[in-house]
Amino acid sequence: MKTMRILAAALALALACGTASAQLNKLGKKIKDKAKDKVEQTVKETTQKAADKTGVSSAVSTATSSSISSTDQEENSNSSSSSSSSSSTSGTGSDVWVWEWKVYEPSDQAKANLPMALKQEKRGNLTQAEYVGAWEHLPTDVFPYQPIWEEQNATLYSIDENLVEKNPFVEETIKNVEGSDIAVKVYKVANTPANWVKVKTASGKTGYVPKKELVINALLADFFADPTNNLKSLMMAKGFESYTCSKVTHKQDNLDTGEVNRSEGMTMPFPSWWGYWDMLTLRSQWGYNYAVKNIPVSQLDEFMTECETKIPALIKSGDYVGARAWLLMAGACSNVSKVYLGETKGVAAVNITPEEKATVQSIMQRNEKLDKTYREDVSNAVWENNIAVKEMPTEIAAPSTSAQADLDRLAKAQFGSSFVKAYFFRGWDLKKDDKWPYPVIGRVAEVVVVFTKDGQKVWQSLMLRQTSSNKGQSFTNTTLGTTKQTYKVP
Repeated sequence: MKTMRILAAALALALACGTASAQLNKLGKKIKDKAKDKVEQTVKETTQKAADKTGVSSAVSTATSSSISSTDQEENSNSSSSSSSSSSTSGTGSDVWVWEWKVYEPSDQAKANLPMALKQEKRGNLTQAEYVGAWEHLPTDVFPYQPIWEEQNATLYSIDENLVEKNPFVEETIKNVEGSDIAVKVYKVANTPANWVKVKTASGKTGYVPKKELVINALLADFFADPTNNLKSLMMAKGFESYTCSKVTHKQDNLDTGEVNRSEGMTMPFPSWWGYWDMLTLRSQWGYNYAVKNIPVSQLDEFMTECETKIPALIKSGDYVGARAWLLMAGACSNVSKVYLGETKGVAAVNITPEEKATVQSIMQRNEKLDKTYREDVSNAVWENNIAVKEMPTEIAAPSTSAQADLDRLAKAQFGSSFVKAYFFRGWDLKKDDKWPYPVIGRVAEVVVVFTKDGQKVWQSLMLRQTSSNKGQSFTNTTLGTTKQTYKVP
């Protein structure tokens, strides 16, 4: 995936001074006037509902704070808080909503600690050194991980300009989120160190934040540093937030104090989970505001055209993971487009011409068409191809020759030419009638069927069932159950 390089820095500066900027500057005060207790009450109620449903009292979903769907965006804006806005340490003034795009030089400290701060090679509209300068000056209300050269923070900024292409975490996460009820494997509901990353904030606090920050913070930092060059980074971040992070829950020992894992001494660098959640909500909104402030409708239109070209091409090549990523970005492009129509609460609308309005509406319609045409097939393909390796149950002798013959016959019928072998790993479990004298009316055994898929051996655990009409003296109507749980043979 090649990063878009479309408009020059001069265009970005000109856009920043236009009518969009004037309207956006009014938004800061509105957001600041929202009370923080609204955030805490909303989140705690959501968390309690999740806890009541799952039985995990210390789990909280990050879905509401980071999703870009219209429903989630409404929830975000209704519960946004001003606690971080009123105490900006970005050096850009008290109202960071008016943070303007400009070229920043890296500090002497950055030059002494980060080799990239000395490099003058171009990366989009900026030099690598100017990227470092921009990252240093990002508003710490929503980019709290500073200074960027600290060991804990180095991976939170895309020092490698090919983050989207090279960061395996992005691809691995996308591969693992498919399916409506499938838990995200890299975000297991646990508070183990593997699911968190250690960071340091501008206030000097160290602690742990969810691992998704390795991707979200880096992508959005790139976009803020050089918006017209990094529109794709915004789209990836927003798509990643809305689809991936909405399926993630993080268990903690104490949400109110930010204690992640008491036994490991892990805490968040925020006073509580709610402080972190507050930052996520604000950062999501700022991403939209910054987009309409710097990205013209024509560039969004070009990006959607690229999505329309990339998705079918990737599907044709068999790269369903890539196609899934571009579908996510197409959805994000549509959601950003809604901002121009004033349909996103908590984000300022901008004045656009009738022609631009028609383009925005077209972008949303084209995304809907892509979604209906490809999403289900691509999601299924990604999930089916993302098969985990798992040890097979130990084989036992078949209960009888006829039982093995029945199993082989049904497995061959179900799996066709891909069938390799089938075996029992548990004997018969008798099913008895619930009336005296409790005659045997059926039996079931757990079996494994090995077959080939895309040139590799895989297996499924199935149930072989038989029924009896003469009190267990003979069994008829043998069936082999089906399952979608497929694993690779080690």
